[in-house]
Amino acid sequence: MSKILKECVIKPLSPEYLPIRINTEQTMVGRSPETQIQDELCSRKQVCLKANLEQGYVLVKSLGLNPSVLNGKELKRNIGYEAVHGDILELVPGMYKYVFDFIYEPSTSEEEKGPQTSKKSSSASSSGNRSGSSRTNASSTSN
Repeated sequence: MSKILKECVIKPLSPEYLPIRINTEQTMVGRSPETQIQDELCSRKQVCLKANLEQGYVLVKSLGLNPSVLNGKELKRNIGYEAVHGDILELVPGMYKYVFDFIYEPSTSEEEKGPQTSKKSSSASSSGNRSGSSRTNASSTSN
């Protein structure tokens, strides 16, 4: 019944930058040849991302001198925030925007079984989406 999360990536909203795969260990994202970001407002280690495939979220920690933004909310430095499919990360406020994209294993549940012979290989449809809401481990949660 529940989907199995296979992998997480962040996809840039601007075509000049490349998607970044998020590891289950930790993925540092910032100014680097991999991201093609050269702006010194963005630290080399601007954010640390860690995918939790079992729980279905990515832990986001802002590490840079300049803040990062998740869904319009400025992140406090060194505090863990949970991002889900469809959430928007700005490495620097208003700049370098990425959307979290969760890719799920093909479902084998009974509701998926039926006469159809081909399934869409979609990268996480909106049925598993939490409406772009983010949760935080800090006490300043609005939910």
